[in-house]
Amino acid sequence: MELKREKKGWKRPVLFTTILIGIFIIGFIIYLFSNLNLIVKRAIEKYGSQTTLTTVTVNKVNINLRKSSCKITNLAISNPRGFDKQKIFSVKNISVDFDILSIKNGEIKLKKIIIINPKIFVEINKKNKNNMLVLKHNLSVTCANSNENETDYKLHIKYLLIKESEISVLVVPLNNKSYKTKLPAFEMHNLRGTPSEISNQILNKIIKKVQKRIKAKGMEIFKSKVKERINSVLQKQKDQVLEKLKDKMKLL
Repeated sequence: MELKREKKGWKRPVLFTTILIGIFIIGFIIYLFSNLNLIVKRAIEKYGSQTTLTTVTVNKVNINLRKSSCKITNLAISNPRGFDKQKIFSVKNISVDFDILSIKNGEIKLKKIIIINPKIFVEINKKNKNNMLVLKHNLSVTCANSNENETDYKLHIKYLLIKESEISVLVVPLNNKSYKTKLPAFEMHNLRGTPSEISNQILNKIIKKVQKRIKAKGMEIFKSKVKERINSVLQKQKDQVLEKLKDKMKLL
């Protein structure tokens, strides 16, 4: 009888401990899911800022686990130091579709990312430094450093679409010359790597597209100026010829 009582007495604290652990786990899961949006928001801001070596802010994150989707609202990347404009990149809405089951395998699969109407601010400061190239350099540095202590955490973006992009250009050395242009939509497929590696891939693609568009726009402006100059010279020559004809007519 005493042995049975000892066994029962031993089982009670074990059962009590198990119940406490269960309550703790349930409470943690409830806390995690109820604060998931805030956790992701802070993660984007923290690791985004570390990767770009500037300030990354997000106004709101809304995750729908049932639909395996996420909406990111008002994401902004601040300009690197030494530039006048406050931001280098901003977008009101980013939509993400993800595979929730892939999280178990160490590679989070993002089925689709849609970025609509981002604002890209290109600035060349008084020292002739380009803010896009400075940001690209920052990313390459942080990407190289992160590879040394990288975890197994990987991303796989199956499809990325960026469309309706607007580019604002400011050239400080040319008396603050500014103009605006648009960037054609473009896609990227099957991006794999760490968050910093993928950020590097995407930014390099954006920079390449932006530089190409700026060169094309610059050539358009140059041709327009040349055409205006030629028309001005031709008009002046035409006026001079007419004046000479008028003078000859008076002599007749």
